Amino acid sequence: MTIEGYCSERSVFPGETVGFHANLRGGGDVDIEIRRVPSPEVVHRVTARCGEHATPIDAHENGCQWPALITLAIPHSWSSGVYTADLTATSGATTRLFFVVKTPTPIGPVLLSVAVSTYEAYNGWSPLAKDMLGKSLYDGFPAPPADDGQERPYSDNPPERAHIVSSQRPNPDWASYFERWEGRFLAWAEAEGLAVDCCTSVDLHNDPELLSRYQLLLSVGHDEYWSKEMRDNVEDFIANGGNVAFFSGNVCMWQIRFDDHDRQVICYRSPVLDPLMGIDNERVTTEWWSAPVDRPPNSMAGVSTRHGAVYSVGDMFLGRTSLGARREDAAYEVCFPEHWVFDDVQLADDNTFGRGENVVGYETDAAEYTITDDGIPRATHRDGTPENFTILAHADLTSWRGHGLGGYATMGIFRRNGTVFTAATTDWANGLQPTSNDDDGTAATAAATAGAVPQITRNVITRLSQRIPANTWDLIGDAPPLASITTFEHQLFAIGNDGRLYCRDATPQNIKWRDIGDADGMLAIAATEFSSGRLLALHEHDGMFFRHGITTPSPWHSVAKAPTNPVDMGCMFSEVFAVADGTLWARTPALIDDEWRPVDDADGVISLEAWWNTLFALTDRGRIIYRPAEGEGRAPWTTLDQAPTGAQAVGAINGRIVISTEEGNLWWRPLA
Repeated sequence: MTIEGYCSERSVFPGETVGFHANLRGGGDVDIEIRRVPSPEVVHRVTARCGEHATPIDAHENGCQWPALITLAIPHSWSSGVYTADLTATSGATTRLFFVVKTPTPIGPVLLSVAVSTYEAYNGWSPLAKDMLGKSLYDGFPAPPADDGQERPYSDNPPERAHIVSSQRPNPDWASYFERWEGRFLAWAEAEGLAVDCCTSVDLHNDPELLSRYQLLLSVGHDEYWSKEMRDNVEDFIANGGNVAFFSGNVCMWQIRFDDHDRQVICYRSPVLDPLMGIDNERVTTEWWSAPVDRPPNSMAGVSTRHGAVYSVGDMFLGRTSLGARREDAAYEVCFPEHWVFDDVQLADDNTFGRGENVVGYETDAAEYTITDDGIPRATHRDGTPENFTILAHADLTSWRGHGLGGYATMGIFRRNGTVFTAATTDWANGLQPTSNDDDGTAATAAATAGAVPQITRNVITRLSQRIPANTWDLIGDAPPLASITTFEHQLFAIGNDGRLYCRDATPQNIKWRDIGDADGMLAIAATEFSSGRLLALHEHDGMFFRHGITTPSPWHSVAKAPTNPVDMGCMFSEVFAVADGTLWARTPALIDDEWRPVDDADGVISLEAWWNTLFALTDRGRIIYRPAEGEGRAPWTTLDQAPTGAQAVGAINGRIVISTEEGNLWWRPLA
């Protein structure tokens, strides 16, 4: 005797109703016990009579249409969360159903979205009768049975896959999916004392106002199937200052649509099969990065499955169970350990974490990247990855090719008004609680609750639970002790206190400065986008110099006098400015011995930079001030911000202020 069932609704508010639909072979009484995850406490118990019901032949697409065993009005006292309904027949047969309770009044700033659309895509439930269908978006049985009454063999060929699947049918894999990912996270969050409300991915689709009540959206586990509305609403949330943490992988690979009051998930995969092809190409159900959609998920999540990896058990084609690469050996290599994401995180001696915990995989996402000469991964941005995406850790998983799909994983972060963090792996939650076994049969040996994953998760949730001002300072790497900074052709140039000239790209990635030549005796540097490939510098004694060869060694050439006791300089298209003896001076940038003229006071200024028509200065009290650079005579200096502690030099580029500090840090922030 078996019992199976499903809930009428994926999620409900208090006061709304959810029906529990069930089918029991032979019929009989069924005990129903409801609990809120992760508590073992029963919050509602009832016994009801359950019958045996016929199942339509198209149940995979249009639902089982079984009657409700009971219909429950959700009490207003129930907190938001994921609830289980355990159905137990007198014979001992059991099944577990899930539903989510939402709240109109958030208990805090954090909302977890349960990826039900992905679970439904994978649901390959087979009905009890042999002449019924059992299909998912991946595989299924042909229909009807053969003429001799025998079942046809199982098939995973595309012609027999479903293109439309219903939520109104049992999902036997729901429990294993949820408990492995969101359930494990919720248990950890409760132990941490974190207040987390819950919704489903369908709620992200249906309710454009839902996210406006929260500051941080969480995705945990396997979040593969997204509708256009889901994505539009999440991207609008980010654009309006909301934050997202993807503790998940295989994020937003397939576009889907919903139908039948959102109870059907639709995905044709191949655009030519979709009836909307050529009619509404934005909604064609295929990979998000593929034509005709052409909307890579990187712009939302920073990464995508295109460059990710998949570890399957053995070789699905050759039947081998081992080809040399072991998933448990995979680990994230941290490339930016100074970033706040890694505050108080204990890494292994080789700057890795996750090895032995099966944290990396089984599916990963990545941004396309290259490795610099200094060993730092850097996104290429050719795949739609945002220009300010910073890779925090990475894993080379090309050895997984014999086990599924070789590729990479890139944990990272970027800002687009709101901040987006991505762990870029489905099984991040494995590191939140010890797990005795994973899908490759390997025991996880690490003490996960004391490892890096919990602390990183705490850091991300703590930071992103608050609205982050757009003008927040971000650490973008280290720097040698610097005397002066300028910018040219989207690069930073600096004179070091060691008498060397340095440069690096203006990127939030923590790439290293390159030594590009001698700057002995130089203490100030400047350039403009119109300086004809020249850098200007002030020598401490011998006047103003210029050099060609922007990023390669090149000699300095004397060109003019300099003000006495120069401190720093900045350059615009029409003028060169310098600070000396508490005064702001100006002259033409032409390579002639023009006279310097006093312009304004510059008391306390220790560093100067010009960007377009504005002068920016750093004072000896650590303030960043600015004033117009155009026009003659005095103009008030206005305070922009307090610089990071120990600030030494200021630069400006692409609407951002750059600061180097005595501690060897390089920071930047938007001007506004």
